[in-house]
Amino acid sequence: MRGARRVTADSVEGRRRLVQPLGGIVLFIGVLALVALVYTGIGTVTGSGTGVVLPLSYPAGGWQPVCADANINGMSLDGDGPTLVGAPGGTSVSGPSNPLSLCVTNATDGQRALAYLGSAPPTLFKLAVFVLVAWLLLVARGEGPFTPRVHRKLMVLGWFVIAGSVVASVVHGVAGAYFLASAVTVPVPVKADVLSALYGAVLSLPVLAGCAVLTLARIMRAASLMRDDLEGTV
Repeated sequence: MRGARRVTADSVEGRRRLVQPLGGIVLFIGVLALVALVYTGIGTVTGSGTGVVLPLSYPAGGWQPVCADANINGMSLDGDGPTLVGAPGGTSVSGPSNPLSLCVTNATDGQRALAYLGSAPPTLFKLAVFVLVAWLLLVARGEGPFTPRVHRKLMVLGWFVIAGSVVASVVHGVAGAYFLASAVTVPVPVKADVLSALYGAVLSLPVLAGCAVLTLARIMRAASLMRDDLEGTV
C-alpha cells in the first residue's frame, strides 16, 4: 500500500509484534494469576471464606480429605465405588483411569506431607517455566531476537524444561506410590510405580518440547553469528 510505513524488525513496534501472540497469552495468564492471589488474600484476611484453594496450599488435617494421584499397578478395585482392596474405611478413589485420585480422611502428618510432595513439584515446575518464558520475551522485546542473551535464555529454558519435567514427574509418581502404600493394608508395587513414573517422564511431551527449544536456541545462535558477520562486511 502506497504511503504505508514499513515496520522494521529492530524497531520498538517490530519487537513488540515479534513476541506475539505468546506475549499476550503470558500477560493474560499473569493478570489472572495476580487477580486470583489478591482475591484469595482478601478472603483470608477478612475471613469471608472464598473457597479458593491455592495449588501450593499445604493439605489441611482433621476430617477434611487429603488426596493424591496414585498409580494402581497390579492392584484390585472392589465394589461400585470403586474402592481399593485392602483400603480401610474413609479411603476412597475416583477417576476414569490410571492413575486414580486416592483420598484419605483423618490423614496422618506423613500422608499430608506425601500429598503435598506429589502436588507441589508439578505446580512449581509450571510456575518456573512461566517465569522463564516471560523473562525471555522481555529480553527479546528489549534487545531483539538475535542477541547472545536470548540464546542463553533459550538454552536455560530448554534444559530446565527437560530436567524439571523429569524430576517433577518422578517425584509426583514416587510420592503417590508411598501415599498409596500408607493408605492400604496390602502390598503396593512401589518399585514398579517408580519405574513407570521414570519411563513416562523420559518419554513425555515436555522433554520433546525442551529438545525443540534447545534446537531453536542453536538456530538463533547461528543466525546471530551470521548477522554479526554480515554487519562486519558492510
